[in-house]
Amino acid sequence: DAHGSQGQRCPRSIAGYCRGRNLRFVDPCWCDHRELPTASATYREIDLGSAKGDEICSAFLKSGPFHDGCPTVLAVRAIHNKILARQHEHFRAYLTEKNGEAP
Repeated sequence: DAHGSQGQRCPRSIAGYCRGRNLRFVDPCWCDHRELPTASATYREIDLGSAKGDEICSAFLKSGPFHDGCPTVLAVRAIHNKILARQHEHFRAYLTEKNGEAP
C-alpha cells in the first residue's frame, strides 16, 4: 500500500520529514513517524514598539495590496527551538558550500 500502515517505519521520510503528514487529506501516510524537531518550540512575544517589531510590521504592511483595506498587526512571536536553529545553520553551511557564497 502506498499509504503505509500503522506500526511501520515510514519509507517516504526524506531528510527526516514525510510530506504525507501535511497532505493527510490528499495523499495521507499512515506510518509511524518520529516527533518533528519543531514540536518542542516555544514562542516569545516581540514588542511591537521595538525596532525589530517595527521592522517586521513595516515589511508586512508593505508586502502587498490588501483587498479589503489595511490589516492591523496584533502580535509578533519569535520561535525558540535549538534543534531548528542547528538545522538552519547546517542548511546555510550547505548552501554556502554549494553556491560558493553565503545565502
